[in-house]
Amino acid sequence: MKTGAGTGLGYFAMAALIVGAVGFSASPSAAGNAYGKDGNPGKGNGQTQSAATSNGNGNLASAMGSLNAAHASANGLEHANSKSKVGMLAAYMDAMVVYEAEYALVDWEAYDAIMADIAVIDGQIADLEEQIGLLDPEDSDYETDKQDLEDQVADLEEDKADLQTDADTLTAGADAAAGDAAGDLEDAANKDGLIDATVVDAVNSLLDGKSEDFTHSDVVHDSEQDIADIINPE
Repeated sequence: MKTGAGTGLGYFAMAALIVGAVGFSASPSAAGNAYGKDGNPGKGNGQTQSAATSNGNGNLASAMGSLNAAHASANGLEHANSKSKVGMLAAYMDAMVVYEAEYALVDWEAYDAIMADIAVIDGQIADLEEQIGLLDPEDSDYETDKQDLEDQVADLEEDKADLQTDADTLTAGADAAAGDAAGDLEDAANKDGLIDATVVDAVNSLLDGKSEDFTHSDVVHDSEQDIADIINPE
């Protein structure tokens, strides 16, 4: 996914449909599936303090660079020029509200079932590849047996691709919205290579409560890690 790609969702229109506050994870967790898709969004833990608001953390402030514009007031964010760093962060907040709304709409039970099926296929493919490696090239049936096993692998790869397409369809809205949010944050940054989950967490903490629907104190899922991974993929 390329950051900043438009989705046509209409941030403000979508945000207006959201009932109640939308949360962001207070601390990044170990990376799992892409964009934190574990199908089990967490519960709020009330944590509001982050490295961004801790005293004496000059290294983090330096890593944030232009993202320190998140110190702007709620009024400043609301009325900022869209081309300014503050305005870009305001757009990021709106995009994250849309992202969380889209994330909540995903049928994670169905997604997890698909991923479980894919894991089974991966195991079957590994077994077949092991069998191929154990074939004796000197055996008269070697080529026939090898081709048969390779055909089975190819069939399983096709099944896996079909399942992955189904999974991607389920998360398409959330993935696109995450890409938009990451693109907005990347636009506001001047140190892209340093945007990790800690920096995203710091920005979110500074923006906490500065728009009606953007709250950072409750854990919904690993959104900091999600956004960092999109901006700086491995």
